[in-house]
Amino acid sequence: MSGEFERFVGLRYLRSKPFQTVMSTVGIVLGIWLVIVVISGFRGFQQTIRDRLLGSEPHLTVLKRGLFDDYEAFLQTVEEMPHVVAAAPVVMSDALLQNRQDKRRRYGARIYGVDPERAPRVTNLADYMGGRIVFDDPDILRIGKSKLPEGDTVKGGIILGRQLARRLNVNVGDPIVVFSNFREGPRGEVIPIVRNFVVVGTYTSGLYEIDASVAYISLEDAQEIFDLRGAVTQVEIRTTSLEDADLVKAQILQRYGLEYFPQTWKEIRGAFFVYLELEERLSFAVLAISVVVAAFSISITLVMLVREKTREIGILKAMGASNRSILRIFMLHGTTIGVVGAILGTTIGIATCWVLEHWLRIPLPGDVYQVDQVHMDVSPVYVGLINGLTVLVCWLATLYPAYRAAMLRPVEALRYE
Repeated sequence: MSGEFERFVGLRYLRSKPFQTVMSTVGIVLGIWLVIVVISGFRGFQQTIRDRLLGSEPHLTVLKRGLFDDYEAFLQTVEEMPHVVAAAPVVMSDALLQNRQDKRRRYGARIYGVDPERAPRVTNLADYMGGRIVFDDPDILRIGKSKLPEGDTVKGGIILGRQLARRLNVNVGDPIVVFSNFREGPRGEVIPIVRNFVVVGTYTSGLYEIDASVAYISLEDAQEIFDLRGAVTQVEIRTTSLEDADLVKAQILQRYGLEYFPQTWKEIRGAFFVYLELEERLSFAVLAISVVVAAFSISITLVMLVREKTREIGILKAMGASNRSILRIFMLHGTTIGVVGAILGTTIGIATCWVLEHWLRIPLPGDVYQVDQVHMDVSPVYVGLINGLTVLVCWLATLYPAYRAAMLRPVEALRYE
């Protein structure tokens, strides 16, 4: 019975000051909405970068001290290890690419020499290319060769990132020149290794950093132009999950010692992901403070309400209301605002994220943010944390004014009435 009395009076006090009640609730709603939308944007950006980056790169990269010419035996051993999905030999080096028909268009790029059969099992390049990696398409190579001066030869096909192709102003079927390495000539002079390649395809990974700087050629062509016949620079491995990369690394070190240098994706790109995660957590902390500030506005509202309702509190206590009942009345007032604000803020925040993800897609400049649009990833953990924090702070904000109301003595409250 007493619970119904406290609920009746508390809700009545809520309706007695509709403007203050609405404004306090709106503050809570806006704070939670802002936290959910911003943190979801951070998480979506982080997840997009992570998926696309690790889709284009292996989970584990193994280097070797000296020439890596026993890679076939190493591959056979590694692929039998637990948690290994596939492994592939790779030649990786930097080179200068130049448009054969417009020599003013030249850019540095990172070239990967890959095996068309093995590479798709380690990275997503084949998915970007429509399912297959083809470097020796005879029709495209014939078109490219027809654009060269008579007597020039074509080494093979090359696949460019979409942004890199735009920088070079080339399309499929256009020839480009690759300046890859230097050799010592017969008289001791330094001679650059220059080869003609034909663009046989372009890909889009969705990550600007890769699309604007990475090209692929066949493993055999890379071994020849980088003067690595019969050897590779590294072996790339895909594991059953990202976390298993550390386990496979430990197995390689245990079996081979320091002869090989395995590096996990965390060691290569880990600092970047740690930065993103730290930024996400700091943003949550800063935005959560805004919710705390909005919650403490409830305390101010309740202090004013206690001052205005001093006479009514005195009458209630004179009629037999206990200190605990008065305390519960005002705590119910503030806690109700917090709960309602949390529910509305969460609903509006999640709805906003859904709209931004599916309807109102916000484009981004890829050369600045690496991705071309905003993606939202709502985290149940963060939503639960901000809701719990809000209700807790709203409850704490009611303690002081509720205590003051409960401690009022009827004689003092009614002295001047």
